Amino acid sequence: MSFDLGVWYSDVPLTSEEAGQFYVSLNRNRVFVRRRPEFDAFWQELVARFPDLRSPDDPPADLDAPPAVMLETPEEQQARSSDPAASAAFFEALRNKAPAPEDSPWATTLSPAGASVVMSIVSDRVGEVATEVLAMAKRHGLLLFDPQEPWLWF
Repeated sequence: MSFDLGVWYSDVPLTSEEAGQFYVSLNRNRVFVRRRPEFDAFWQELVARFPDLRSPDDPPADLDAPPAVMLETPEEQQARSSDPAASAAFFEALRNKAPAPEDSPWATTLSPAGASVVMSIVSDRVGEVATEVLAMAKRHGLLLFDPQEPWLWF
């Protein structure tokens, strides 16, 4: 089980309800929030403090890259996922990668998009990580949304 949070930059104030709707869109990879220096600074601080689950063999997250799901049609995604050779090659490459950092608190790999990121924190690290993420978001003038409650910090 994990605890999820969303952090992003907004030019306008949002209600908790509006933030919830925006968070759902972020989770579905349907939103790309343009880059902001406030988020860039937050991101650098976040990954310096809490390493991502990426293998050292993988490139770092690219804040300018749209989510991969936006780059393929549903038909292309279906064809790729149903190709046994492609699946075998994918899993073989995965097995050969260096392992992710053991001290990472994330339940899934972080996938920022522009000036937004959704984070899943492993249950035994929620207190420590959520508190620090909230402090970082406040320090950099970003919104933090907790979808479990739901509530919004800004």
